[in-house]
Amino acid sequence: MTLLYKYVFDQFNANRTMTMKVLNDWHKRLFSNIFPFAGKYRTVEMHKGEENSEYTMTWRIDFLNGIPDLEKLIQTVDRIEHHDVKSIALNISEIICEFLFIHPYREGNGRISRLLGDYILAKNGFPPIGANLKVDEKEYIRRLHIGYRKKDYHPMNELILEKLARIIRS
Repeated sequence: MTLLYKYVFDQFNANRTMTMKVLNDWHKRLFSNIFPFAGKYRTVEMHKGEENSEYTMTWRIDFLNGIPDLEKLIQTVDRIEHHDVKSIALNISEIICEFLFIHPYREGNGRISRLLGDYILAKNGFPPIGANLKVDEKEYIRRLHIGYRKKDYHPMNELILEKLARIIRS
């Protein structure tokens, strides 16, 4: 992942339009040595989580129909000049939750969504936090599920604000 961050931020262009094609490229760069399907949308239904857990999820193929709307959301947020930490955190929360609900790739959705969040933060002069979001994995997943099941992005927003505040203070 460190090499992908280096690539993304060495090639950083604040005027670039963020597209799913760019994210597919990032995905391919990160996973091409591991998965033959790197950089391509999943073609199978996915299921993750422990049996009988409230955090079990099945990602159906028809969820991929949401990719055009996801791309519009990403591009809308990407074009906004965020001057305050609260608005950018809420927008990134929505992107991460929606990205992970659609689950466009077989593997690596979380890493790509967090990198995208870091990219948008950097574009607006804020430090990256993606690697720190998942420190408490159960809490991270709980907040994600509230975001993509109830369309309530505030729990994820609180986590992002907490991580940003911690990094900015240090």
